[in-house]
Amino acid sequence: MEFEEAEDFDGIDYGLTKEMNKFIIGETETIPEVDDLLQLEQYVMAIVKLTEKQDFLKQLKKKRVEIIDQAIEDAKNRENKIREISIDVLNKLEKKTVDYPGLAKITKTNKQGKWIINDEESLLKFLKEKEQLEALTVIKYNVKKRELDKFLDGCPTIPECVEKEKPSMSLTVTLHNMEKTKEESVETVTTDNVF
Repeated sequence: MEFEEAEDFDGIDYGLTKEMNKFIIGETETIPEVDDLLQLEQYVMAIVKLTEKQDFLKQLKKKRVEIIDQAIEDAKNRENKIREISIDVLNKLEKKTVDYPGLAKITKTNKQGKWIINDEESLLKFLKEKEQLEALTVIKYNVKKRELDKFLDGCPTIPECVEKEKPSMSLTVTLHNMEKTKEESVETVTTDNVF
């Protein structure tokens, strides 16, 4: 297979063939044939570039999320200050409700304080002593996935509530010439003839 000029699927030059790009974007389900290690190197270079792109996007997302979270927090704090002022004005004017047609209706209400749990373990002991533990708590079970896999692998009968996914192969890529070595396991497309 010769490497031809191909318009890459996301605008970055990965040096891939048209057939590989079609496979990546889902236009075909047929995995392009590779018949030597030099061609495989092109795919490894694409994996490296895509890994770098993912790292960049994760950092960008994190940075943007932090900025957006801060903006939300600032807006919420300002809103709460304005609510405080509004309640003060309603108190001074001895009003409970004011309607601004076409904008909003505001109503002042008295809220009971909520209980804050400072020490959950002590609270659970207290509830047990008062015989209220079962009435006021919920127990949630978490399945130990790894142990369950081992158990079900050796189980002669499998219940209908579980199913086993098809085996697949993974590819570990160790990136060289970077500040730190990074290994990623990437699941490949599972085909019926894999195992």
